[in-house]
This record gives sequence, structure tokens and C-alpha cells, in this order.
Amino acid sequence: MARINFSLKKFLISNWFITLFSTMLGVFAGLYLSNYFEAKKFKAAQREALEMIKKEIRNNQEILIEYDSISRLKIEQVAYFFSKTKGDLSSSDMLIHNDSLASFKQKTKELIDNMETEKAENSNDSLKISGDANINIQSRLIVGELSNIAWNSYKQTNYTDITNFECITDIELIYQLQDDFNTINETLKDQFYNGYWINGKEQRDEFINQWVKVIQRGSLLLQTYENTDDVLFKNCN
Repeated sequence: MARINFSLKKFLISNWFITLFSTMLGVFAGLYLSNYFEAKKFKAAQREALEMIKKEIRNNQEILIEYDSISRLKIEQVAYFFSKTKGDLSSSDMLIHNDSLASFKQKTKELIDNMETEKAENSNDSLKISGDANINIQSRLIVGELSNIAWNSYKQTNYTDITNFECITDIELIYQLQDDFNTINETLKDQFYNGYWINGKEQRDEFINQWVKVIQRGSLLLQTYENTDDVLFKNCN
């Protein structure tokens, strides 16, 4: 029987093995470098997406601060105006004492267009007020809502796989509070644009109560925003 001699040393130093080994080493090195740079690129994209979320939250905060400031001023004026009304605003008279006219005009400034006064019938010390009610809340949130586009887009990617769990839960909490605020504010907007408050005192009371809820929920959200830098963004690094 023929005898075959195998020399490991000769095999390891052969040109064929060296070529094969070099090729395999190059392939593995290429895959490693490719995965390394892809992972680095993915991480950079994830950080950029988090920055977009931070900007969205900051923008929402600025819009809500403006809305809260306007609402707190307007609700006092509107509540006072409503307290002087009875029944359907489109058909009922508004009566005030003669001595209260100056104060009434100041407190209802910009709420009544084409205001006219005349002596009330069967009363020597009262005035009848007529005009067009013009309740205007000049804020972006009376037509729009707090945005969640950046966060919803983030959750639809694989970025969550490499995001700190505390970061995810903290961000989700903020956006849940924003969604709650948007829902409550949407009811107020519907009442506002549908002229719900025109129909009667009960409806006007409900409108004011809904407005108070919006301000309270907005205040809670603003407090949460204040802790964003110290808590949320630290967990997202």
C-alpha cells in the first residue's frame, strides 16, 4: 500500500495556505470594520434623533408657556364678562350699575365690539349693554396641539434597541402628559369654536370649568418640563 506523508510545517508555509489565510483574514477584518462603522453611524443617527426629540419638547414648552400666560389673563376677563350675562347671549340683555361702567369697560377690554349703552327700562341706576361678543384667544394651541412627531418617528425605528430604558420611559411619560393635555384642550377648542358658551349660563359655566382644567393640566406639564434637563436628558446620554 502506498504511503502518504503529510508535513504540517510545509502546509502552513505553502503559498496556497498563506493566500487562503490572508484572504480569510481580510474578509473577517472587512466585516468587522464594516460592522464597526455601521454601528458608529447608527449610534450617531440615534443621537441626532434624540436631539430632535429634545427640540420638539423645548418647542412644545415654549408654546405652552405662551398659551398658559394668555389663558390665565383671558379667563379672568371672560369669567367676569360671563358673570354679567344671563340666558342666551344673542338675545338677552346685559345690565350693570351706572357706577360700574368704567370698571366694566376695563375688565372686558377687547371682549365686546361695537359696545353701546343705554338706560335700562324700569331702573334708574342701571345701564343696558349691547354689542358683539369677541372672545379671542391668540395662541397657536387654540388651533393646533403639542407636537409628538419626533417621538412617534423615533419609536418606529430600531433606535429603541440601543436606548437606555429609563430614557424611553421618561420620554414616554412626557408625551403621555402632552397627549392628555391635547385631549382636554381639544374639548375646550370644540366648545370655543362651536359657540357652545353662547347658549346659556350653564354652558358658559361648563366652558369656564373646562378652561380651568386645561390650565391645571398645562401647569402640571410645565412643571414636568422644568425637570427635563436634570432627569430626562441625563438618562438619555
